[in-house]
Amino acid sequence: MKQDPLLVQTRSLLRQYGLRARKGLGQHFLVDEEVLRQITSAAELTSTDIVMEVGPGLGVLTQELSKTAGHVIAVELDDRLAAVLKQASASFGNVAVINGDILHIDPAFLLEEQKANFPAKVTSPFDYKVVANLPYYITSHAIRHLLEASVKPRVMVLTIQKEVAEAIVAAPGQMSLLSMSVQFYGQAKIVSYVPSRCFYPEPGVDSAVLRIDIHPKP
Repeated sequence: MKQDPLLVQTRSLLRQYGLRARKGLGQHFLVDEEVLRQITSAAELTSTDIVMEVGPGLGVLTQELSKTAGHVIAVELDDRLAAVLKQASASFGNVAVINGDILHIDPAFLLEEQKANFPAKVTSPFDYKVVANLPYYITSHAIRHLLEASVKPRVMVLTIQKEVAEAIVAAPGQMSLLSMSVQFYGQAKIVSYVPSRCFYPEPGVDSAVLRIDIHPKP
């Protein structure tokens, strides 16, 4: 059976750098090219877009984002993966790798810190999109942190657990505290579903690609 090129690439990189997915950090690497295209397509990126990527891992999505976005700020908690990604993205030219915890980082600070590197045609350094394959265990915390930030993203495209995505887009009568808090700030819709086999190592649940368009005012 022929293996997906991204799976082969991921395993090769992990072996090359002596790494393995850290269960405690909820690491599952995307290894499906079609899902990769679905994510980047949902983000509707242009050369003037600033993208904040959370949990870039080995940089498979980062590389795709860099092809169409003006600048990518990749925030990676794992210091080992951040070091690998810095090395791998050096040739991209429009990617900045930040080794840190997004839950303890003010997006406005990152944007201010990076704005000197933005393309000249970017009109507002605080107009940005978030694209992320979020570790399941920080999903609700990360979404809340970004939506409550002083400078909010314009669009969020998130790959998260299927059941959480479905809860977020729930209609009145079925809404939870999470869905109410998200829909207070923006309009959410499920773009596509992602089987667990699209990740390595394979998680125990399926995922979904969720897009949230943030309201100008809550």
